[in-house]
Amino acid sequence: MKIWTINKSINQLAKYSDEELATMDLRTNIEKEILLEPLERVISPTTMFLEIPVSFEAKIRPCRGLTIERNLIRLNSYGTIAADFKEEVCNNLANLS
Repeated sequence: MKIWTINKSINQLAKYSDEELATMDLRTNIEKEILLEPLERVISPTTMFLEIPVSFEAKIRPCRGLTIERNLIRLNSYGTIAADFKEEVCNNLANLS
């Protein structure tokens, strides 16, 4: 399957961090440090756009390390990117500390 991707980020495209894993790491594209106060949330851009084939989807899930180590959670935890979604992929993050 081919997924067309446009990456306007300073980061690399999402990629497998280990060839045995089924998941890829998606990074936020930020130009300056973001400080989230307790219980504050922010929508952080990835500046990445995907074209998913019809009848397929991509899923975005929170990273266990961010939740445990930094008290950050991804709201809309299991985000789905369907074939008809043509917008920028973003992360909706909240500080739980």
